[in-house]
Amino acid sequence: FDELRMWPLVCFELSISVDQEERILHQAYKTAKKRQDLQHCRSQIEAATRMASRLKEAVLLQSHNVAVRTERTYLEIMTPRQSVLFHKWSAKNRERCRETVGNQKTTQRTRSPVDMDYDSKTAENLTLIEVCRKLEA
Repeated sequence: FDELRMWPLVCFELSISVDQEERILHQAYKTAKKRQDLQHCRSQIEAATRMASRLKEAVLLQSHNVAVRTERTYLEIMTPRQSVLFHKWSAKNRERCRETVGNQKTTQRTRSPVDMDYDSKTAENLTLIEVCRKLEA
């Protein structure tokens, strides 16, 4: 199959004028250019998708490492008996803790700047008190 010899035969067989041939070739060139642009965009999207996936994995790993480090820090402070009690309490109250922390985040987002006029230590203490009250309930 020889493309260079085939094209003039197609034009002759279909009675395509020189003007029509130029327009067809121009349209074919534009289509080829779009295809190259699409392939370039596709490769960029693929690279961005891979990068986002790897970034997600890295964030999850880092989050896990921070959680392990934090837990290890608290467990180093506690006695072995307190550690066992803490793990039991944590497992037993995991869902209530998540709900309480979730409610606190929602409340903090909906507060107006006027409500946040008090100093940050008071806010932290009130939040801790509120969390303790909800966990005791």
